[in-house]
Amino acid sequence: VPLPQSVFRIDLYGPAGELALDAVAAAADEPWSLARRTFAEAVRSGRSPELDARHGLRLQELIERAAGALR
Repeated sequence: VPLPQSVFRIDLYGPAGELALDAVAAAADEPWSLARRTFAEAVRSGRSPELDARHGLRLQELIERAAGALR
């Protein structure tokens, strides 16, 4: 998508107010070029990148366990 600037913002809201993260501004490298490069390297090597869907699922499971422990 030809945009002048990509947008990746995360907003958290809670009793203490709002916390915002502009991930594009926080990134040292433009995030899409890094994502494309990582994907291309995975395709060329035939191996999944370290941060794949399986890793994401594992993180979700850990977060759920931690949240359950706090309840």
